[in-house]
Amino acid sequence: MYTFSSPYLDENVMIKAPFVISEGTLNSFDVVTELSQFLTQIEKESGHPYPGNHGIPVDALENENHLFWESEECFDLWQELLDNIQDYAPPFCIAGSIEGDGACIGVFPEIEAAHECLNDEYKVFTDHKDDDHDPEPGLWLHVNDHGNATLFHRDDHGNDTELWAVV
Repeated sequence: MYTFSSPYLDENVMIKAPFVISEGTLNSFDVVTELSQFLTQIEKESGHPYPGNHGIPVDALENENHLFWESEECFDLWQELLDNIQDYAPPFCIAGSIEGDGACIGVFPEIEAAHECLNDEYKVFTDHKDDDHDPEPGLWLHVNDHGNATLFHRDDHGNDTELWAVV
């Protein structure tokens, strides 16, 4: 029996969030090459075909001062890479910069969006919730008295899988 093991992806072929891909720089050479390498790795691990360098000119890969790195084409590719990474993100996560630090780029949970959406469906549970019923199958969010949040998926048999947690 094959056991799925990856530093980037969980058994559902979703990125383990929160996950930092690039930090400390907004230099397009650094960010785009790191995003491309990360996407290539998760595409390999998920069994999906990958296009190698994702459209980065080969000569630009060897030259940080290449004109490509300041071109509109480069910035379009930056966004395209984030969009492709987003396809592997868990629910209520975004591929991009973390709020408050534009140079910290990765996959990050959006707690407020999860809380707002799931609260409308009565699928947010806290340590102090008056009702004591279990969540129905599907996504549900647990928020403890310290504000830590964990998003779970409950299957039809009542088994929970943690999708992400934020302290």
